[in-house]
Amino acid sequence: MNHCQIRPLYLLPFVIALAGCAIGYNHTLFATKTNVGMDLDTKPPTAEISIARREFVIEPTYEKGQTLPVLASFKVDSGFWIFASISSTFAGGDAATIMAKLYGDPTQSDCPDCDSTLELDKPPSGRVLGIPVPRYEAGDVKPFVFGTDTAFGLKMAWSGTAGQFPDTVRLGFNRKEFALAPVFGTSMGSAPGSKYQVKMPSFLAVLDNNTTMGSMLKSGTRQTQYIATGKAAEQLTLHKEIRDVMLMRLDPVGYNMGVGQRVVNRRTAYRTLQKLSGNGDSQATTLAANLDSLKTIPQEAAYKLKAYYATTGPGQLSQQNLPVGTPSSFDDVLNYQAKLNASIAALQEALKQKTASVDGAAASTSTLQSDLKSEQAVAASYENELSKQPALIAAIQYYTALF
Repeated sequence: MNHCQIRPLYLLPFVIALAGCAIGYNHTLFATKTNVGMDLDTKPPTAEISIARREFVIEPTYEKGQTLPVLASFKVDSGFWIFASISSTFAGGDAATIMAKLYGDPTQSDCPDCDSTLELDKPPSGRVLGIPVPRYEAGDVKPFVFGTDTAFGLKMAWSGTAGQFPDTVRLGFNRKEFALAPVFGTSMGSAPGSKYQVKMPSFLAVLDNNTTMGSMLKSGTRQTQYIATGKAAEQLTLHKEIRDVMLMRLDPVGYNMGVGQRVVNRRTAYRTLQKLSGNGDSQATTLAANLDSLKTIPQEAAYKLKAYYATTGPGQLSQQNLPVGTPSSFDDVLNYQAKLNASIAALQEALKQKTASVDGAAASTSTLQSDLKSEQAVAASYENELSKQPALIAAIQYYTALF
């Protein structure tokens, strides 16, 4: 008999919700609802003009507190109603693990250790109202329900129950995401000590909405959405552009801000922590010390570059050694990055000129182009390495919370 078949009527609400298709036992239920603007609804009764985000998950919890991975993110930038810029991600299974593991890595295109399978000492078992909850194993086929509903602008819906009036009125941005995923198990053998593995399918939904308001020619809306399951979801999360929607880094400089401005803002945060430390703030003291302990200036030969600086006129450059070594403070870290970025800017400006010189001697355009490419690669790698440092993330979060 099908495990999801209806049992005696007096158990109907419980059995359908919890037993045969047992949410929280052999299924994961994951849902979100987002509203930015006005939401009037009769089912359930709702009346709000707000930025509201609701997230909900019911999933199995196994031995040692293990759970299968799900992940959701939501970001709204300046603006309200139809003028807001919004991004969100919604993922589960291997796709959620890849999204979290690779987070801000701009170079990684593979994640061999992102398998979300859980290993258990014993096969899981559970009962609801005395009814055994079935385990889904090899050979079983179960439905996987996954979908999104997005409205941007004005939406009105009638069911007839409210007469000539609409049941639902929404103005702005409204999105619902829903997944009901079966959890499958696999026995790794019958010998004593053999493990039992559980896993659920991968799924991914991504939305990136951006509204620009200005003159008629400069106003517009851009909206990108993805939805995928299985290997397609996992392959999508390996692309940095997909992870960028969730990323919008914890760095308060803002994800889209230039690296040069990030250096300025990080230096401001560092100076603020130092000042608070001098005023007796113990947490700021710890955070500033953790920044000073960062050893992020690489020692590899590839990082030992010559830095270019503009001198008296366009295309006229001077070249110096770019310091590489163990930093004594976070200032050294930021100074390295600032000098590297200044060198890149100087090279870019020189290459716009018909002729260029370095320390008074004519410079080859191809040499400058090659050096620029090398420095840009180093700068990207360095920024990626620095931006993921837990000490910097913690310091930035603390600094941001002050304002």
